[in-house]
Amino acid sequence: MPLYLEDALHQHFGFSSFRTGQHEAMLAVLAQHDALVVMPTGSGKSLVYQLSALLLPGLTLVISPLIALMKDQVDALTARNIAATFINSTLLSNEQQARLAQIVQGAYKIVYVAPERLSNVAFRDALKQTRVSLLAVDEAHCISQWGHDFRPEYLRIREFVASIQRPTVTALTATATPQVQSDIIDQLGLVNATRIVTGFNRPNLALRVRCTPNEAAKYRELENILRATQGSVIVYAGTRRDAEQVAEFCNEVVKTPAAFYHAGMEDDERTRAQDDFMRGDVSIIAATNAFGMGVDKSDIRAVIHFALPSTVEAYYQEIGRAGRDGNPAYGILLYSPEDRALQEWFIENDAPEPRQVRSLFQTICRLVRTSNWISPFVLQRDSGLNDSKLQLALRQLEIAGALGRLGDAHGLIGIEVISNTNPNLTESQADTERRRAHRRRQLARMIEYAETNACRRKFILDYFGDASEPIAPDCCDNHFTTTFASARPAKAEEEWMPLVLLEIVRTLPRPVGCDKLAMIAKGSQAQEIQKFGYNKHRYYGKLADYTLTQLADIIQELLRHGLLKIIGGEYPVVALSVHGAEVLRKRIAIDLNLPALPSQEIRAEKRAMRQAGGTIERTFELAQKGLLIEQIAQSRGLAISTILGHLEQLVAAGRIEADRFIDTNARELILAAMKNWDGQWLSSLKELMPEVITYDQIRFVVAAQKARKNESASLSSESSGSSIIEFLSRAHPKPLRGPWSVGFALDFHDKFVGGKKVRTELGELVYRFKYCNEESLGEAIAERLANFIRTHPDLSDANLLLPIPSTEKERAYDPVPVLARWVSKRNYIALSETTLVKTRRTQPQKEMQVLAQKSANVAGAFRITDANQVRGRRVLLLDDLYDSGATLAEAARVVQSAGAYQVAVLTVTKTIHSD
Repeated sequence: MPLYLEDALHQHFGFSSFRTGQHEAMLAVLAQHDALVVMPTGSGKSLVYQLSALLLPGLTLVISPLIALMKDQVDALTARNIAATFINSTLLSNEQQARLAQIVQGAYKIVYVAPERLSNVAFRDALKQTRVSLLAVDEAHCISQWGHDFRPEYLRIREFVASIQRPTVTALTATATPQVQSDIIDQLGLVNATRIVTGFNRPNLALRVRCTPNEAAKYRELENILRATQGSVIVYAGTRRDAEQVAEFCNEVVKTPAAFYHAGMEDDERTRAQDDFMRGDVSIIAATNAFGMGVDKSDIRAVIHFALPSTVEAYYQEIGRAGRDGNPAYGILLYSPEDRALQEWFIENDAPEPRQVRSLFQTICRLVRTSNWISPFVLQRDSGLNDSKLQLALRQLEIAGALGRLGDAHGLIGIEVISNTNPNLTESQADTERRRAHRRRQLARMIEYAETNACRRKFILDYFGDASEPIAPDCCDNHFTTTFASARPAKAEEEWMPLVLLEIVRTLPRPVGCDKLAMIAKGSQAQEIQKFGYNKHRYYGKLADYTLTQLADIIQELLRHGLLKIIGGEYPVVALSVHGAEVLRKRIAIDLNLPALPSQEIRAEKRAMRQAGGTIERTFELAQKGLLIEQIAQSRGLAISTILGHLEQLVAAGRIEADRFIDTNARELILAAMKNWDGQWLSSLKELMPEVITYDQIRFVVAAQKARKNESASLSSESSGSSIIEFLSRAHPKPLRGPWSVGFALDFHDKFVGGKKVRTELGELVYRFKYCNEESLGEAIAERLANFIRTHPDLSDANLLLPIPSTEKERAYDPVPVLARWVSKRNYIALSETTLVKTRRTQPQKEMQVLAQKSANVAGAFRITDANQVRGRRVLLLDDLYDSGATLAEAARVVQSAGAYQVAVLTVTKTIHSD
């Protein structure tokens, strides 16, 4: 290696030697050879172009998607007396112009820009007046449709390179399979590119997968890991909602300072969260994949994935942020098969539909009659496409030869219509489907990693084409086969019983889920067990003395200890883990936190009852087949009252849902009455309700409440004294940001369970109150609003309550005014239902797709009938549901314009896509 490189390294960066791959990459760059550099996260890729820039004449231009981190990198270079700057959308126009002028004057050696900047006319004009010696493309995998983070704007780089007299090009990434590496070279047009691939093994990074079949299990495992980890931790969540909730869980339950980070936050909020984490003010950051690229924090001891990532590339890149100091660190995946559904949803909804692209083209044809320079806001408003889908649609129209891009200037997109005929989208749509198919294959490989019993490190190395041995002091959880080597053999019945369940899993001809496993061990006569011949299995009924609930608890313990795992997709099944197979092979006694099991005498009594055909198990099995109460009674030759007694016991045990036997309205009436019930005699509860409510209905609801209390007590005990169940079962108020002094929603309206969006408990109440004409629910919802107001001084000092006027007038009642009347009465806040009114009829906001449409829909749609009513008042705006915030923002603007002293907002719920 030339000595001057080491001298320059020490002079400018203070390092005494290069890391693996750095000097080889620099030699290629300085020899003016195009290069592809693939080095692990944290291995110093940026030094390759930063030091090269100081040794080359002219300017080095760095293309990076990391707008939020450009300032940090420039500040670090400036601190070393290296002339560097950035130009991006965070700068005011006059500052951008000043920096462009300095580029022309040769004031900088390194300039960072986002790929979108390459279309900017003023930027391209400035570069034509200076010499660009090196173009560094950071996160180069973004240019490949076969990579894990494809960004269409990267496809413009090749054309841009040709427009600036073809400098040397260096592409850098931490995650690229051989296929992606070749695609990067092709897409960028690299000439005789030198490939520098340093290997993918991180020996200090231990790999773990924990089976967490449900939400409570995820939080329980997360708590255990965090309490055992010293140092900083990143927790990656699948959605913005989960990122916020995980941070809240860490603060409230784990009692460890945590922040959250996602793309829905304001720039200053994201910066504050990241700075707090980098400084160590908080030791945990819960984030979506918007966080992390370019983050260089050496003491991160663990990266935990709360949900399944979409690709092995993304997973490897993200866990690579742990252990950069070379000390032991962990990459841990909390795996539930349900998680794949969320990623499948993202895959199927990542691109515009052909009808949307054609509609956009018609919109553009209309707009260019006035000007070729169009506002992106107008395009989003008229097309209903969000920014990412809009860019993809424009790209498809370019590929189809329907339009050309003239660049970007002054916040406008320059577009030229080439052909007015209906565009042929066949090629671009086929390309979209190919990319989706590829992403499905990538997801399948990620699932394979999560479910494998083989070495996880070797899996990753093989995936990236790295033939080196998977050598590491602490390799992965599938290598801990010596854990039980010195354990005692199983002797007592309670020690053998878990092994029976493991043996059933091992010997079944086809895998089953947790419920069926318990039913087989129990010896259930349910039709679904007999249909597939499970009743002929040699261990069928082997654990008949235990209840299904007890067996289910034991199965959960086996999952928690990593002896069983959940695999599969829409219908998850149970499988043996490496540890479970070893325990079974050696017949080892394992210490489980087993539920209280029946004594020998009770088990003997149960066997006698079964032989006599007694117990309620037969009733349970018939109910599981879907038989009605009368049919069960007829089949068993028993009175309906006897069957009702059986079913009530089954409901109380949590084995059957009460909703099968009681309608929703009756249940809600009974639950409401139970708030004023002393819990003693059913007759006193019956007196609190209408005559139509029967004792049987009351018994079912009371039994269901008993089951919920028992379940909560059991789960709370399992969580080692933590408050996980309490945390998950209550509402979590969320701040609302907008043009008001303070705002809150009592909770999220919905959440993702797998790929399904389901309503929260409060969201379900709002939905039924607003859309199902269940006006009786209004009082309970209003009570929650009133209680929240009392505990928040910023809201409780309001002296005027204004409900948001409804869009739909044909309802039996207007939901928001109903809530407002209750709140006004309970909190003694003056109410006016006629001060804030609609000026015109608007479309329901839920029918709009993007913020631009929603803002346009309500623009000018409100007015104040009497300004004297609001002038100088502290106004509280009330609504039932917060979606985009456009309605509340417009209403707040009108109220403020009328002279209100202060405006606050409060809603019952907030949708998960409102960010």
